[in-house]
Amino acid sequence: SLNNSNNTSITIQKNELYNFSFFSFQQNSCLEIEPIKTDWDLVFGQYTHLFDPTFPYLVTGVLSNRNGVEIAEVFDKDFLDINFSDITNYTFSSDIDMIGYDWKSYNSGTYEVDINKNYIIKTTEDLYYKIHFIDFYNNQGEKGTPKFEISSL
Repeated sequence: SLNNSNNTSITIQKNELYNFSFFSFQQNSCLEIEPIKTDWDLVFGQYTHLFDPTFPYLVTGVLSNRNGVEIAEVFDKDFLDINFSDITNYTFSSDIDMIGYDWKSYNSGTYEVDINKNYIIKTTEDLYYKIHFIDFYNNQGEKGTPKFEISSL
């Protein structure tokens, strides 16, 4: 209550199995929303990107799991030409927004995907995949539904 008549104190215990703890005011309890941190690699959705410290902007893109996933950008080879031996030729980063949102650009009212922006993903299980995006629209023309091609290395 705004008049402090029903104060409630909640202690949220850190659960080492998860990256985040989620709390529901409606249920007045913690929720397990995300998968266990060793069980996922990428999340697709909206997030806030800081273009500078004073300009946060909502974007749609891809974030990687901060628990062991690493990404390398491969902008100098065609997707089909990337193979396992290439993993030593590129620098991998644990930045969660390494893939991010900028594999597409906004041009004249529509989003255009740059199919030459490829990525190599090192998963939580130390497996390698290559990925690139093909489209940002579904078959009905609705934006925000990325289509991508992925292949194991």
